Amino acid sequence: MDRPEPCEVTPGTINPDGTFVRMQTRSNPPEKTEPADGPDGQSASEKASGTTDSSKTKATVGSEDDEGCTGFPSQPTPPAPVRLDIPDEEHITRCRKYFLQKYRRDYLNGLNRRTKYADMIGKKVRERCLPEAVIWIPMVETWFQNESYSRNHAVGLWQLIPATARNFGLRIDEWVDERLDPEQSTDTALQVLDYLHDKLGDWLLALAAYNAGEGCVNRAIDQTGSRDYWVLARQRALPSQTRFYVAAVLALAEIGRDPAKHDVNFPPNAPVIMDRVPVGPQISLRQIAALSGITLQELRRLNPSLKRSWTPTGNEPFNLCIPAGSREPVLSALNEPDSFSSGDLVVHIIQPGDTLSDLAHAYQSTIDAIMAVNQLKHHIIIAGREILIPAGLNWN
Repeated sequence: MDRPEPCEVTPGTINPDGTFVRMQTRSNPPEKTEPADGPDGQSASEKASGTTDSSKTKATVGSEDDEGCTGFPSQPTPPAPVRLDIPDEEHITRCRKYFLQKYRRDYLNGLNRRTKYADMIGKKVRERCLPEAVIWIPMVETWFQNESYSRNHAVGLWQLIPATARNFGLRIDEWVDERLDPEQSTDTALQVLDYLHDKLGDWLLALAAYNAGEGCVNRAIDQTGSRDYWVLARQRALPSQTRFYVAAVLALAEIGRDPAKHDVNFPPNAPVIMDRVPVGPQISLRQIAALSGITLQELRRLNPSLKRSWTPTGNEPFNLCIPAGSREPVLSALNEPDSFSSGDLVVHIIQPGDTLSDLAHAYQSTIDAIMAVNQLKHHIIIAGREILIPAGLNWN
């Protein structure tokens, strides 16, 4: 569902002691066509100047322990989920009815789609010691539809905008959009929530900022003189859409804690079992699909971040998802140059008037791919010479 874009934030890391360390922002400015400013009009530098207060929404680990969560992936025992207190608020009650009555069909369909992602998201949330309520953000954002695009250029389960995604190291170009990779986008979204909680000192304020932007929440705090989310909500200092957003996440968390009480049956989780293999650039996915015993379209569904039918260009291998059990034959073929070619290369004699753009269009290729294969440093090509073209890069 449409929402204001989240603020552009600075990435950071979580130390083993649970402290947050901000990383230096990239030196490259965001693209002018995709401003990082949220709908509140605040610049990225203004958003980075928020303060942290000691007042925090109460969270508990498990049922009784409130000492905090210290479990990380290296530990054999997964940490207990962090639980937010869910108050008896009228807005939460209305949102609960919204999912259970008015939009029950959409909610149930979302629960079915969630089965593919629930184990992965839940594990990552516990490892980062975030409140269990955040696992329901994709339901509010997209009904767990990974292919969702918004008019604010937000993409994927977590509806990440380009500037924030790039700041956290996700790749977005003509070859790949890693916001569509469920695991990578989940990692990034959870880092954003970590950052917002570190800046605002409260999980409900962090949820509000994920929706409306950090600057919008800071202005609401200045307007009311309170850092209590419910004070901001009751005084309507936050946009109505944001008040619905936070209440909806909490309503879903409440249902999820006792679905039988609300006459809801959660379908069993059904994660897609697959392997990942590092694959070099410019490898035809048609060949890998055939070697894996699946169609190209089936391979595409396993790799929703890919835009082309070849692996992306670049210096680093691409971690390609393939069906479980096909890792060894694929790796074996990749290690045999004679048995695995780098795609369908076509030899073209350059004609007067030809341009790289024309050739890319004619052969369903890209300018970058043609330049990479031929090691061109500029777009100038000379009539009469041969040029190699990686044809058929598009999925169709």
